[in-house]
Amino acid sequence: ALGTEGYSPAILKKAIRQVSKARSARDASGDLAELLGVAISASHLRTLAQRIGTEWAAHRDADIQSFKDGTLTGRYAGWAVSAVANSATGPMRT
Repeated sequence: ALGTEGYSPAILKKAIRQVSKARSARDASGDLAELLGVAISASHLRTLAQRIGTEWAAHRDADIQSFKDGTLTGRYAGWAVSAVANSATGPMRT
């Protein structure tokens, strides 16, 4: 399925990753053109990065609130114990 911008999720993922790693959105745009053959302007990459960053921040904030409320569900058994141990005492040592 294509996103609202007309890019596949795989291209969006690569574009956001590249814009976060490159020195500038202009460099990221050039990298995407060279490596993937995808033309996304620097200004559009900045807009995408801002929108997706805002979405990720909202998901993070919702997860934090769910954790505080005790309603956050984990992706694997034992996640909450590990998370609490890491946040309360620093990294666990084995």
